[in-house]
Amino acid sequence: MLADALNLLEQLLRVARHDATAGGCSPPAVSRRAISRRIAEDEPFGLLLCELSGDDALLQAARRAIELRGDQVVVGRVGPAQLAVVVPAASPAAVQREAAELEQLLEHHGCGALFGWASRPAEGDDALSLCRAASERLYARRFSQGFQPAAA
Repeated sequence: MLADALNLLEQLLRVARHDATAGGCSPPAVSRRAISRRIAEDEPFGLLLCELSGDDALLQAARRAIELRGDQVVVGRVGPAQLAVVVPAASPAAVQREAAELEQLLEHHGCGALFGWASRPAEGDDALSLCRAASERLYARRFSQGFQPAAA
C-alpha cells in the first residue's frame, strides 16, 4: 500500500512540475476571444505557445515582431516569459511551419524562443484541449533541447 501511495505521489509531482514548467496555459482574454470566434466560424487555426529566454523588454519586442505578421495573428501574454499566439492555419503541418518560422524570426531579432503548437480541429475543438496539446509539445521540446527560459 505504501508503494502505491509513493507511486501516486510521484505521478502527481510529475504533473505539477510539468504545469509549473510549461506554464499551465491559461490564454488571456484576447486569445480566448480569438479562439472562440474561430471555433464559432468553424475555421481551422493554430495555437502557439511561446517561451522566451530574455527579459521583459525582449518579451515586448517579440510580441511586436509577431504582431507584424498580420491582423489575423492574435498575441497575448500568458506568463512571465510566455506568449500565446493564435494563427490562421489550414493543417497541423502549417501550424508547425508557422511555429518554426516565428522561432527563426525571433532568433533573428536576438530573442531566443521555443514554441509548442496545436492545430484545430486536429488536436482539439476547444481552448483547453488546444492549450494542453501546445503546452505538452512545448514542454517536450524544452526538455529535449535543454532550453532555458527567462527567470520569473
